[in-house]
Amino acid sequence: MEINSAQRVQVPDNFLLFVSMLAAVGPFAMQVYVPAIPGMVEEFDSDINVLNSTISSFMLGNAFGQLIGGPISDQLGRKRIAMVGLTIFILSTLAIIFTPSIEFLLTARIFQALGGGLASVICMASVRDVFPPLEAGRKYAMVLIVMLIAPMLSPFIGSYLMDFGWRSIFWATFVFAGIVMAWHTFRIPETKVVENPQLNMQEIFEQFGRVFKLKVGNLRPILYSLSIGFSTGVVMIFVTQSAFVYMEYFDIGPKIFPFYLAANSLGLMGATFYSNQRQTVIHPHYLFKRGGWIQFTSIVFLLLYFLFFDAELWIAAILFAITQASMGLCYPNGVAVFISHYENLAGSATSINLLFVYGAGSILGTIPAFFFNGSLIPVIGVMLASSLACVLIASLIPEPDLKGSSLKKL
Repeated sequence: MEINSAQRVQVPDNFLLFVSMLAAVGPFAMQVYVPAIPGMVEEFDSDINVLNSTISSFMLGNAFGQLIGGPISDQLGRKRIAMVGLTIFILSTLAIIFTPSIEFLLTARIFQALGGGLASVICMASVRDVFPPLEAGRKYAMVLIVMLIAPMLSPFIGSYLMDFGWRSIFWATFVFAGIVMAWHTFRIPETKVVENPQLNMQEIFEQFGRVFKLKVGNLRPILYSLSIGFSTGVVMIFVTQSAFVYMEYFDIGPKIFPFYLAANSLGLMGATFYSNQRQTVIHPHYLFKRGGWIQFTSIVFLLLYFLFFDAELWIAAILFAITQASMGLCYPNGVAVFISHYENLAGSATSINLLFVYGAGSILGTIPAFFFNGSLIPVIGVMLASSLACVLIASLIPEPDLKGSSLKKL
């Protein structure tokens, strides 16, 4: 039997920092080696699209790990699932370090992503275990701010570690994951206490079914997750194609490239911080929808700019940064409302949400390669389609009832 909300586990003061680091393991591993892609193409005598596919395959493996990890953590507890995931992640990272071929690397990256997904899926659910519903959403926004530091710094770390060879990048990933695993082992308690834990695979499908079927008045919370998936899909598309956008199309060197990625992360962090502050006054639903529309509008301008003008790097970089920063409004606010409707199923709901996020990213991120023509129009076109899906789904969500609430509309 699981604990109820009145018996929340006491956690250390640095709990949110730990959750941020655990959540950052996957994004760090996904982005830290992006500056190394051109060098790896040369070493393995491969094609840049093949190496770019390792980012998409990472997203796919990560999504699968999160899909199965969440409901299992509802049944067995959060900590043991995270420890299994971190173990798989660390062993797979060692396999990548000693990889003999590009095919072996692709396989090892999938297992690395699977482990990262198993570990990180407990983050949102653990926060939901410890804090009340809407407060959990605000706390997760804080986690997201700290978490974004890792992917912001990872391209810098990767570019400078390249002086010691691309394998040094994965040694750094190995050390980072090892620190997080030790921290979890000795300092963080189990946040979901389950009496007589038993794994029931049939019940997993029932848990997913309850997440999808839940209806609260006229609201189906799953619509928030679907919309979030397409909004973050825009970010995943750009991450997958960022090496081509900056280092190939705009001919930016590997030492300068991380600064452009950092600008995107800083914008995303700023928007997330603003979101966290406004959630105490404005209902997250309205901030969520505003973020979707900002993202869609900025991509429309980006497409028109590349269609009708000779694109300059600084203007393109600003527009790309806005498309990324808008997720700082859309993601944490959509998650805050979505996860507030689940308590006993927080792990399963988290799995569904992250499946949409990484599943959409892994699929959408590969589409531009099928229309590759040396320009950025295919990349921007897929980003626009993803953002349009986000705002269309969001338009189906009814406005919340604010009667008796201190929160207001925008």
